[in-house]
Amino acid sequence: DMCKLFVGSLGTLGIITEVTVRMAPVPLTSATLVAYGSLPQAAQLVEEISRSVLQPAAVVIVNSVALTKPDQQWAAAIRTDGFEETVSRHLKDAGAMAERFGLGGEVLREHSHERFWNEIRDFQLSPDNLIYRLNLPRASAIKMLQACQEWRIGNLSPTIINDVSAGLAWLVISAKQADAVNFAKVTALAREHSGHAVLFAAPPEFKKGIDVWGPPPPSVSIMKEIKRQFDPQGLLNPGRFVAGI
Repeated sequence: DMCKLFVGSLGTLGIITEVTVRMAPVPLTSATLVAYGSLPQAAQLVEEISRSVLQPAAVVIVNSVALTKPDQQWAAAIRTDGFEETVSRHLKDAGAMAERFGLGGEVLREHSHERFWNEIRDFQLSPDNLIYRLNLPRASAIKMLQACQEWRIGNLSPTIINDVSAGLAWLVISAKQADAVNFAKVTALAREHSGHAVLFAAPPEFKKGIDVWGPPPPSVSIMKEIKRQFDPQGLLNPGRFVAGI
């Protein structure tokens, strides 16, 4: 699949010369159920929804720092888009599941709904943060999130956002509270949970002497061969990707 091969290669395999964009209409109605509770409760809710007939537009698990609600521990946010009948059905059924697992919740609509997802989308944009991206198997993601929650940099707790559908978790801390050793700790922690960590964003001075991709994966020899075939002269963004590819 060329899309899966090319997207994310940071220009090391080719150059985009033409783009066709497929547009979708803006949903008639959008809303979000935010269910508050412990991490195990949030995980139970997400697992139950994944086994149901519901098809939410997005599902994330976030901690209290991401929520900016110090009185809460964790939350599972379930977004639903579409016709009002569809949205209402999702909110009702997901709300009943949340109540069954002992989570309290609130429904976000209009401005509060858009603000919530804008904050989830834009958390990566701060130039003063270290942002780690963790690729995690679903089976070990919750244990990894709990370990991240217990990880401390001085007196600062990390912001944690888990995109359940994509199998990605984001760990955000202030660069002022961190040092180069922390990346090795995060990488080791991810490996313990059968995952992989990369330093997604950081101030330029922090990245000096650090391989932001972490240890090369077992497939690095295959990746190098693909690079050789697509770019035999090494002209396309050399050294930008994993293992200096």
